Amino acid sequence: MINSLKVEFEKDMKQIICSFIKQINKVRSERVHPSILEDVSIFCYGSVMPLNRIASISSLNNTTLSVTVFDHSLIRSVREEFLKLKLDCEMFLSGNIIKLIFPAVTEERRRNSIKIIRKIAENEKILIRNIRKDVKNKIKSLNKSKEINEDDSKFIRCEIQHLTDKFIKEIDKILKEKEDKLLLF
Repeated sequence: MINSLKVEFEKDMKQIICSFIKQINKVRSERVHPSILEDVSIFCYGSVMPLNRIASISSLNNTTLSVTVFDHSLIRSVREEFLKLKLDCEMFLSGNIIKLIFPAVTEERRRNSIKIIRKIAENEKILIRNIRKDVKNKIKSLNKSKEINEDDSKFIRCEIQHLTDKFIKEIDKILKEKEDKLLLF
């Protein structure tokens, strides 16, 4: 019982870390990255499909993404979806290729990006603490119902706190790396 609580807690924490990394990778640093289009879906062929299924996305340089749509008939749908997203870029069409040219990263943009990733980090830390609180409540109820003894209860609470600290430090480390990357350029 105790071990399953710990394993479940750790699994949830790892998912939060993965989610955090995914979110901050979408915040542009020195180079525009194809991952900013990762969650884009296009309605085509009677259903909604992820953009990466109907097109290849590549980075041409620090400010330009190239989206090569496999089926020329889908160009309009892809273009319209990009317009809906308000990507803050110029869009150029050439055959079945859409080029997205983003403005150069300024000092002001970098500072704004840092604020954004700090807010994301804080939200993820809150999620971690809320999950810790839920697990501690489960431990309390198990202890009250005599399913686990007091020693086991104290032990697992210490383990949960240790894991909480570890994952919060991991978020801080990832945040620091991203901030340093943003400030370098």
